[in-house]
Amino acid sequence: MKNPSGGLDRLERLVAEALAREAGTEPSPAHADMARRLLAEHAFLHLHNRVAEIRREAVDEHLSRLRSPLGFWGAVGATLLALALAGGLALFLASQPALLDWLRLLPGSLSL
Repeated sequence: MKNPSGGLDRLERLVAEALAREAGTEPSPAHADMARRLLAEHAFLHLHNRVAEIRREAVDEHLSRLRSPLGFWGAVGATLLALALAGGLALFLASQPALLDWLRLLPGSLSL
């Protein structure tokens, strides 16, 4: 990160100096390169984490718009309703012998 005057950016200089003091030496171009690399890694990690956070927020927002799932008792009720409808249809067909005969004559129909 060079500024227009050609020198190291203030943050790079501060990190390079901190790295040099931690090592017990004077700041050098190697410290400046290491500071640049560490700051680039930090910036990439921060960007990656922010993108993941935005995606998580988008998924949460999308899920909040969806209806809640049926649930156990809803599934039980739907199954009982389907069984009642099937039973009603079976009773209706059993009470209509002419309709049963007509259904048997359809091509590809099973023998009822």
